[in-house]
Amino acid sequence: MSPAGTGNGTPAADGVREECYYCTVADVKLHFGAQWTSGVTYDTLVGDLIEEASRLIDRELGWRDCHCAARDATPTVRYYETESGYEKEIERCLDGAYYAANTITFTVLGSTITDTANGLAVFLTGDVIIISGSVSNDGIYGIATGGVAGTIVVVGALVGEVAGATVSITTLRVEVDETASGTYVTWVKGTDFIVWPYSEDWFTRLVVKATAAKVFPTGQQLLRVTGRWGGYRTPPATIKLAAAITASRWFKRGMQGFQDTGAVVEVGQLTYTKALDPDVKEMLRVTPVRVGYG
Repeated sequence: MSPAGTGNGTPAADGVREECYYCTVADVKLHFGAQWTSGVTYDTLVGDLIEEASRLIDRELGWRDCHCAARDATPTVRYYETESGYEKEIERCLDGAYYAANTITFTVLGSTITDTANGLAVFLTGDVIIISGSVSNDGIYGIATGGVAGTIVVVGALVGEVAGATVSITTLRVEVDETASGTYVTWVKGTDFIVWPYSEDWFTRLVVKATAAKVFPTGQQLLRVTGRWGGYRTPPATIKLAAAITASRWFKRGMQGFQDTGAVVEVGQLTYTKALDPDVKEMLRVTPVRVGYG
């Protein structure tokens, strides 16, 4: 759960985006205009509508949940078949920070990770990190306080551990069963592999680095990737607006008992609602979709 969310099923405060929601309650209220006078009365309902609108956008584009807010998602494992070679296509995944050192300690009091070499600033508040190589603290943790060179405060308990072992901290883990024996070897980004495209927050291809003595093996489920899957770290402006319009529209339809036909008295006109708003459809038309195959 991202710190942006409340984690208890209630809507986040105005201006705060809940986990995997593509806009905020405040964004929706803004579309209602100056006539909005209900305070927080309908915040829970509006939050539910935002969640449903966000998931509908994912479905419309063909992506999995959280595609447009992948930073909110918990890292999960996906397996891939590989063939002998130097490149492997995978689903869209967020590019991740990586750091490894033998100067990292873990403290029970305050749940802190400390690095005397001051290399931890790349991990930010709200990130979910994967720790490996430690004696007692390997696992997945949320960051309560990050962006500091020497210290990370995590959510959850740690086991006291002094520096000594080389510990890696990453928001992306790539492991390969190089001998098809059931034993996965962690490949280090920048040493064993690089990601493509080079200039995006996300990537779709793992490429063996030219200087690495590595090659993808041939077989089933020999590549294991742990990461946050999606194409956008946070919702782009177009997706945010599409979610706000959709939730606003549903809320107003609810005031009409969700009738398919509504009346605009001033112009003597009937309006019919059968699908996504035309403006939203146009926004999504120019947004990258997932290509179906298989």
